[in-house]
Amino acid sequence: MEKRKFSEVFSEQVKTVGLGKALSWNLYWEANRPLRWLRLKMDTKRDLRICGVPLEGGDLSQFRESHGATNSLSTPYGALEVVLGSQKFTEDDAIIDIGCGHGRVLAYLVDSKFPGHIAGVELNHDVASFARSWLKRYPEVELIEGDAFEQDLSRFNVFYLWKPMLSDIFKRFVVKLEQEAVRPLTMYYVMDFETATFFQDRPNWREISRMEVHRVHGIPVFSRPLCCTVWEYTPQK
Repeated sequence: MEKRKFSEVFSEQVKTVGLGKALSWNLYWEANRPLRWLRLKMDTKRDLRICGVPLEGGDLSQFRESHGATNSLSTPYGALEVVLGSQKFTEDDAIIDIGCGHGRVLAYLVDSKFPGHIAGVELNHDVASFARSWLKRYPEVELIEGDAFEQDLSRFNVFYLWKPMLSDIFKRFVVKLEQEAVRPLTMYYVMDFETATFFQDRPNWREISRMEVHRVHGIPVFSRPLCCTVWEYTPQK
């Protein structure tokens, strides 16, 4: 599994939030390196209990040029507990993870007994195959292999995205959701630094909440504060 070079990641951070904040993020992460190891160990232990295999890791997307896809990362369980764990869902809810990768979000939803329908869509065949292999334990979870733009998403009303696509592609994706929505939908958008302002003056969208997850139970959840904005869209009648 290939990992991104630090220089590439740091350069992207600088372009997104500026040199000062990028430096503070990395100093923060280096200072908490022992706790990072503990977080990884705890998440892997939970992976093994739920899935039978570790889900930690990331993949460089081979579809960046052709589809505008970004890299695959596994959301820490602690962050998911903060972002999704405090929400109230019902049997009428249908959630989909756009760019589900190895399936960490799906594993969390299964383990937390999400009451509605759970699904993920993944463009990368190898990554989707890995997720499908452990999801044999949970036939009620739907895994869609393919381009999210080619799927009918009207049956879903809850969307989870950890920046699965470049900003321009994401804006096109929002238009797709608006065109297909048949009922109000909720979007959990993680690491949304570049696109957070896109919704501010957009008709029928409103911000529900915005959160920054630094630590859970005293342990850093990621290499930098994990930011998530929750948006709600109400289609015109």
